[in-house]
Amino acid sequence: MIKQIFNKLINKYFNSKKSSIKLNIAEHKDIDFIMWCIDDGVKHGHFINISKENIEKVITTFSLSKIFIINFNTVPIGIIIENHLLHYYDHYIINHSNNQKLYGLEINVLYIKKEFRNKGIGSAIITYYEKETDYNKILVRCEQNNSKKSINFFEKLGYKKIGFDKQSKHNMTHIILEKNLQKE
Repeated sequence: MIKQIFNKLINKYFNSKKSSIKLNIAEHKDIDFIMWCIDDGVKHGHFINISKENIEKVITTFSLSKIFIINFNTVPIGIIIENHLLHYYDHYIINHSNNQKLYGLEINVLYIKKEFRNKGIGSAIITYYEKETDYNKILVRCEQNNSKKSINFFEKLGYKKIGFDKQSKHNMTHIILEKNLQKE
């Protein structure tokens, strides 16, 4: 039931544009592709490794995280992992201007295969999320050294740097960007 509702909302936006882009909630059959995307992102220093077991858990249980497969003409070309934040970052974020708890939709992972990048697909997906979310803000984390293109991408879409998240365990520092959305 949840899968049908999400697909209906997602396809409403993309189908209305006569687009060949589709977002589908990930299923168990998608795990190998998801792992390939994550492994490629880890290899290039963009993501921390996410275990296959954790991916399976997100796919098979009700959680505040969701994984979507990005399809172009029925071919999987990427993934997006979203988290619904209840009060995340309050003790992780460094240099946050007002130290308040952050609520909103977090785009945790956005991965598009190399040959499909710079074609407006990422922008279309982020625009979709901005229009359809019930939250007043969207947050993203981008690894500060290896994800400069991603940071620039989100800044061009109106996201502002609000601090960083140092993950000593993974030897990574993520820039946290936020966009406040004006909801009518």
